[in-house]
Amino acid sequence: MASKKKNTTDFSSDRPPKVIGDAFYGLQLDEEQLTFANAIWNPDIDIVFVDAKAGTGKTTIAVGVANLLVHYGFFDELIYIMSPYGERKQGWLPGTITEKSSVYFEALYQALVECNININTAINTDSMVNQKNGTGFVTCITDLVNPLTNAIVIGGLEPFEQTEEVYTLIWMLRNVFDCKDDVVIYTGYTQDEVEEEVERLSEFENIIIKFGRFRPNQTPHRDEVLGINLVSDNQYAVKIS
Repeated sequence: MASKKKNTTDFSSDRPPKVIGDAFYGLQLDEEQLTFANAIWNPDIDIVFVDAKAGTGKTTIAVGVANLLVHYGFFDELIYIMSPYGERKQGWLPGTITEKSSVYFEALYQALVECNININTAINTDSMVNQKNGTGFVTCITDLVNPLTNAIVIGGLEPFEQTEEVYTLIWMLRNVFDCKDDVVIYTGYTQDEVEEEVERLSEFENIIIKFGRFRPNQTPHRDEVLGINLVSDNQYAVKIS
């Protein structure tokens, strides 16, 4: 379990650290926690899985490193996905979608506070206030309010700069693992810029592509295909197959 320490993460320099060390939001990480943190921080590792007991700092470390990745410009946002166990509907709960889902995001809220992040300004909500003010960078998703309950998402770096790898991955999902789940690809390209690549991927079933580059100071809008808010008005999703 991470414990408090006097030193805190120093954001005074624009240069990102090579590795995550002791100065991690005032927390003293043990050897296993440091390994976990640096696995997320490592640009050569695309995905990290962790299996540990409750209370060992999994969420706090993941959120803390993700915040650093956003702070230093490696990524634009932090997406927190929660899949509640034993429930399939929440329409009976009062309030907006954000209010209905907030009970499932308590671990995230605690992690943000632990990392000295203001949850009132950092989290994107239905009101769009933080998105419009440019302070929101954390998006919370639960599959109870999102139509894509079983989707594989390809994003982060530009997928269409690695078209062959993306094609091979989807081919293996469909033909080796017999996985028919939706595959969602996030790209900054416009649809006409990757027309040939899109045509090739359309041979597979259930492929969704989000098109469009990020543009600052745009009005966010809800995309009905993805069931989420997109931050730029030129961005949209299409189910190509």
